[in-house]
Amino acid sequence: MTKINTRFRDFIEKTGLVPSKFAVEIGVNHESINRLFRESDLLPSINLIMAAKRRFPTLNVNHLITGEETMFMSEISLDIRLAKAQQEIDHLKALVDSKDEIIKQLATVIRNMQDAGEGHDKKKGK
Repeated sequence: MTKINTRFRDFIEKTGLVPSKFAVEIGVNHESINRLFRESDLLPSINLIMAAKRRFPTLNVNHLITGEETMFMSEISLDIRLAKAQQEIDHLKALVDSKDEIIKQLATVIRNMQDAGEGHDKKKGK
């Protein structure tokens, strides 16, 4: 079973950058990258992985962690995930809008009930 460290080093090599240039690209101290190459048992930190993901959005973090799937997500895969996320956002907006409409309707019902109650009180002479 390939370790996370090995998969992360493989990823760096696939970028075509030497470790020090890779560190500059993702905005981390080059020593943290060099240590990964020197110490095979050292795991990359979550901050290091996320910095790499921000700079290289097609990096499949699931692959780094589990070894499953491919190292890079295709642009199609990214587009599909983006489309699904947009659908979820649209769905949530629709839910919020429908709840807003229900709240407006309930507010109208309450006002009508209050108005009816005031009218009833006036008829009784209160």
